[in-house]
Amino acid sequence: MRISAYGRFCEQKGFDTLVRAVRAGWFGDCELLLGGFGPQATLLRALAGDCAQIRFTGRVERVADFLDACDVVAVPSRWEAYGMVATEAREAGRPILVSPVDGLPEQAEGAGLLVDFTDPESIAQALAQITARGLQPMAAAARRQTADSARRTREDWTRLLEPQLSRKSSAAASMIASASSL
Repeated sequence: MRISAYGRFCEQKGFDTLVRAVRAGWFGDCELLLGGFGPQATLLRALAGDCAQIRFTGRVERVADFLDACDVVAVPSRWEAYGMVATEAREAGRPILVSPVDGLPEQAEGAGLLVDFTDPESIAQALAQITARGLQPMAAAARRQTADSARRTREDWTRLLEPQLSRKSSAAASMIASASSL
């Protein structure tokens, strides 16, 4: 199984825990594709050492292509308000393994599993469940959950911003009217 993870290489994202877990053999013979860049790049490469199961791909320019190259996406974040990577993975029909923190658990419902990336037993259980359930049902659930998400997101932003834009338009119109009466 090929697992991918990507994003900023920083403490928040928890990639160091994922690299340590793969290097320790907690993921069995799974391969890890790690894409991204950031302040922890040197640390992550040092932690990976010469582990043949870990491959760094650099900055992810084309997310769809990166996701096409994997079976499952890991999001080992220490904290994560929402988790755009988890959403992108689900949109691509990829099951997700996410930390049980903040806004990530609700994204895993049916489309993935919660994993404590610091605990070998939690990882083993998640991998066993994926194997038992199969990737296809989770991938299908992931796609269903995100169907039409772009339209819904646009609508949500429009509802949020419209009152602000209307007020600014009214203020601008008042300013123009005041200036033209001078």
